[in-house]
Amino acid sequence: MRATIACVLIGLLAACAADKPKPTPLETYEPKTAGRLVWQGQVGHIGFALVPAVQGGVFYLASGDGEVQALQAETGAVLWSARVGGAVSAGVGSDGRFTSVVTRDNEVVTFDSGREAWRKRVPSSVVTPPLVAGERVFVMAVDRSVHAFDAIDGRRLWTMQRPGDALTLAQASVLGAYRNTLLVGQGARLAGVDPLRGVVQWEVPMASPRGSNEVERLADLVGPALRTGDLICARAFQAAVGCVDADRGRIVWTKQIGSRFAAAYVTRVRITVRAGEERIVREGCGAGESNAASPGQAHEFAAKAAETDATKRALSTFGNSFGLSLYAGVSDQARRTSNLPIDELRA
Repeated sequence: MRATIACVLIGLLAACAADKPKPTPLETYEPKTAGRLVWQGQVGHIGFALVPAVQGGVFYLASGDGEVQALQAETGAVLWSARVGGAVSAGVGSDGRFTSVVTRDNEVVTFDSGREAWRKRVPSSVVTPPLVAGERVFVMAVDRSVHAFDAIDGRRLWTMQRPGDALTLAQASVLGAYRNTLLVGQGARLAGVDPLRGVVQWEVPMASPRGSNEVERLADLVGPALRTGDLICARAFQAAVGCVDADRGRIVWTKQIGSRFAAAYVTRVRITVRAGEERIVREGCGAGESNAASPGQAHEFAAKAAETDATKRALSTFGNSFGLSLYAGVSDQARRTSNLPIDELRA
């Protein structure tokens, strides 16, 4: 009987295997063009997000230890080489004559055909490569401030500083040009700025920050932006991609990327304190929300936030020592002197 059942099962499996369609054979691919290595070279350790500049058949590169080079694109020959005198944090920007990089000491260093022309300091660190255009050098810091310098003598032309968020992304943002308009990323918004005066001409949102904390709401534009005709397209950090009509200063389209899940909770916490025969009951109500990559994380983070908020509100009804100052603690100096006589405390 068992042998008969086994034979039947084997027959059924064989029939299923026979009915399964065979995979389509892979097509052979023959490359129509063959690439070859023309030349190669080394610029040393990088250590930062290097963005080479290309102008008139010349590559402009920089190493992390401060060496800036101009290489002939066809042969790799070194046209000129210069030292910054410090570690580089952002670069390279060039118009073919003037070449600029920024050091980790926040110094903008500009070379004129390989000879150092000037250096100026900016108040904040820089990770976005400078833009060199129209005999001007434009620099955007991580705090989203934009600085314009005269490329010839380094004279500061203007500075644009706008109120920003508490947290910004330490990654290269959008800094480019469209005709005679300077394009700068300002958080999740793209702004068109007058390059002569530093005045905002138009500004459009390319992403909508979402989340329950500053990290989740990070939606800064990430460079470089791409241009096709009058459209400038860019990506926002962990949020969206979109394109802007730079001629009219309006958004054409935007689309969320990735799947995000939102959750919100409202929680009531009841705390009972017994002091001898007396019993005191206090309640607190709190809310919490979250935006996460999975439903489970969204619910977990939102529930924790709501529970914490409600607990603190309930405890605060007993006084600041239990609520708002629950985690304040006592300083080390207070711990050492709390048992000393009053005269010694006065000293």
